[in-house]
Amino acid sequence: MENVKSAFHGKLDILVSNAGTGIMKPAVGVTPEEYKFITTTNFESAFHLCQLAHPLLKASGRGTIVFNSSIAGMVGIDMFCLYAATKGALNQLTKSLACEWAKDNIRTNCVAPGYIKTPLIQNALEDEAFVAGETRRIPMGRLGEGGSVKVCRQKERRKPWRREPIAGPTAEKIDGLTVRQQLWSPEAPKGSGMP
Repeated sequence: MENVKSAFHGKLDILVSNAGTGIMKPAVGVTPEEYKFITTTNFESAFHLCQLAHPLLKASGRGTIVFNSSIAGMVGIDMFCLYAATKGALNQLTKSLACEWAKDNIRTNCVAPGYIKTPLIQNALEDEAFVAGETRRIPMGRLGEGGSVKVCRQKERRKPWRREPIAGPTAEKIDGLTVRQQLWSPEAPKGSGMP
């Protein structure tokens, strides 16, 4: 954190916590080593990074934290319970830090997409029945791409009232107050209450 402090002159405008991993297997088959690795990667690292970054985010006068979570933290997913539990913890951390650190002018946000095509789910992507089942539940008829989440975060930074469309029941954005499927508009209407 000292290198970050030096490079950014003691201030940090945004912290994006994007670490995550998971193992698809029955809960009874998860080893203590797998448990420690997944909880440390998905939750503990995010928590401790926020603790370390807090003084720099506060010093900026307008700090923002963005966690990459998952819909798995809000719904049950077969064979992925430990991943889901850590993402649920991350969602709750988002809400709690949003309340606790608002007085320091630090916004805490969480992007919780559904399945995104990444190496983490490569094996599942090779299963045509899985892909067909998931895409049927998504109004856009396709799984997400990594760039979709990146675009959402970038627009959040540039124009907070302008939201990338995250369409479907598998998307939720948490920013202190839970907002479901908020669609962006090209211009925020005056008096609309949009932040």
